[in-house]
Amino acid sequence: MLESGVTWHARLEFLMKKPALILLVGLGLASISGAQVITQTQSFGFAPTNWTNSLTFNKFNPALGNLTSIVVSLTGQLNGEIKFEWLETGSGASVTGNLAGQVKIQKPDLSNLVVTSPLATTSDTVSAYDGTTDFGGTSGKTYSALSATDTQMNTLTGPADFALFSGAGTIALPIAGSSFSGVTTSPAGNITSNADVLAKASATITYNYTPVPEPASMIALGLGLTGLAARRKRK
Repeated sequence: MLESGVTWHARLEFLMKKPALILLVGLGLASISGAQVITQTQSFGFAPTNWTNSLTFNKFNPALGNLTSIVVSLTGQLNGEIKFEWLETGSGASVTGNLAGQVKIQKPDLSNLVVTSPLATTSDTVSAYDGTTDFGGTSGKTYSALSATDTQMNTLTGPADFALFSGAGTIALPIAGSSFSGVTTSPAGNITSNADVLAKASATITYNYTPVPEPASMIALGLGLTGLAARRKRK
């Protein structure tokens, strides 16, 4: 049942006269309801592909509160050089170069958490072989500063993942960087090429959680609510 305007006005007037009581209740509610975030970032590379390694992160301390989600973000980067020489003497060709690879982060059991696929492409039309295998001239090309980046993320909300990332100490997550860079031609023909590729992994783990109320905050909330209840009884 709705109370009369007079009653609500009286209560509002009472609260306005009790700023300390309002502060106690407000502090208690803010402490209980406020979501919190812990973020960590670790990186490896640039290193020649193909490689495997691991990144180590602090686990979530359950004493801080209750996890609501874990966000795993990964940025995979490739830097490299691609060069080629078309060797057919009778005709030219269209040549597509691909700086391509995969950078991934995994759980300790090697199941994938996040996989990135950086890709950069080049496109050239070259003439018949010019007689010199120098990866230049009219029948070749050298790209010495190619770069590609890809960022992906995965949000974990399951109890098994919460358990895996919670507790004392750290968790080591395997990472891997691989390359399948190279060139393709149209039409098919005799070509020599080479790709030198470096890969880098940069991972961020974010713990989103609801904090456990501090004793002082619970006391403040309790005092505030008790004061309001006592006031109502006196009325």
